[in-house]
Amino acid sequence: MKQLILTLAFGFSCLFSDAQNTDPILDSLKRPLPAGASVRARAERLDKIIWKIFIDANLQYENDAMQLDSLYRCCIHGKTGDPHFEKTLGAKVMFYRGASLVEEQPDAALPLLKDAIRQYAGMGDSAGMALGFSQLIYTASRLGDSLSFASYLDQTVALAVYIKDPFLKSVTLSDMGINCYDFGRFAEAATYYFQSLELIEKFRTSALLDMQHDVYHNLNGIYNRLGDWDNALIYMQKAVQCAKERGQDPNVHCIGLANSYIGKREYQRALEVLVEAENKLKGDEIGQTEAAINYTLSNCYRNLGNPKAALACAEKSVRLLPISVNAPFGAVAVEELAQCQFALGKTDKALGHALLAYETYLSAKQNGGLVRATELLSNIYKANGNYRKALEYSELRYKYQTLVERQQSTRQLAFGEFNRENEVKNARREAEIQAELTQQRNIRYALYAGLIVFALLALLLYNRFRFKQKTAEQ
Repeated sequence: MKQLILTLAFGFSCLFSDAQNTDPILDSLKRPLPAGASVRARAERLDKIIWKIFIDANLQYENDAMQLDSLYRCCIHGKTGDPHFEKTLGAKVMFYRGASLVEEQPDAALPLLKDAIRQYAGMGDSAGMALGFSQLIYTASRLGDSLSFASYLDQTVALAVYIKDPFLKSVTLSDMGINCYDFGRFAEAATYYFQSLELIEKFRTSALLDMQHDVYHNLNGIYNRLGDWDNALIYMQKAVQCAKERGQDPNVHCIGLANSYIGKREYQRALEVLVEAENKLKGDEIGQTEAAINYTLSNCYRNLGNPKAALACAEKSVRLLPISVNAPFGAVAVEELAQCQFALGKTDKALGHALLAYETYLSAKQNGGLVRATELLSNIYKANGNYRKALEYSELRYKYQTLVERQQSTRQLAFGEFNRENEVKNARREAEIQAELTQQRNIRYALYAGLIVFALLALLLYNRFRFKQKTAEQ
């Protein structure tokens, strides 16, 4: 569970942040135990430390899982007289080891997670199996294995009902959404994000409310990729608002917010957001975050007719984030630099940088970037009088644009079906609510009628009683 906020590699949509292990709760868990503490106490301490890291996207795994594994093998397995504790800890050890490797070594994580699931199944722990499959989803996503991903997703969905903790279930749903997004399954991703939000609104615990801004951020990503900038902006504004209300840093959403304004061609608004964010950067954010802000600033300045200011920002972003350090984001910075140089008439420099960006996008199979790079290359060659090359890149642009539009059409069709299904569900829910209200109203009317009849009967009996009294007196 290391991915609460998704990354939109070529859309200028998220800040970069390095995970760190400075957390007061984690620090308290890491305090040494008293001398002579039992083996079980030591194991439970490591279990709590690793679990805290597992559920907190801002914390990094260290070597705690291997320490717990060593402790289990040497001092616990078959030696405590408590089989249930030993089986549970054994499954956790495999799960933690696998989860700690998913990000960097997904191949190595795969057998460990499958072993953990097998052990959880042997104990009848469906919630543990659900968490195991949720990590296999992430592993398949890292490996680009769409067939395994679909299988693991189905099993996670079937088992997720056994996760009783609202926070853990909400995080699991959010992670399912992120991994569906990675495979272009936007309608499913949105479904899981909205289910996660329903849990947050229903239980409203502190931990759930703290993750709400991340879920809104991820919904922005879906609408961003669909080109629905109005909804993209709405959800990013909600993310910023939630972060402010919870005393969290709204700056983590600044590029996503700026990109939503850029999509709506509101460049001045985007510029204001980015300048404010850059002024608030902290020391540990200088680098990738500053680079991302600067190549997005460059885009704004260029579209506002200030190519010199744009060039300065683009050059800074390339210095901070060269392609050799981060190819996907570095390519965006180089492409933006080429755009600025071309706008200022520096066609030779622009050509070199545009070709570099094109080659990087080609290696990454990033069609969106290829559309922009080929269009820029066509314009540069045309300005230089090389019409044969201009035509060549113009035709390539048409090819990549067709692929993008085909993907966009498929996504919009799937998302349209999702919206229709949601409308049907909402209509059904509204009808059920109306039926329930009608039933309650009818029950009230029947109750009132019964009370009136009872009152009339009581009055009739009273009058009869009085009549008998008067008759007896006479």
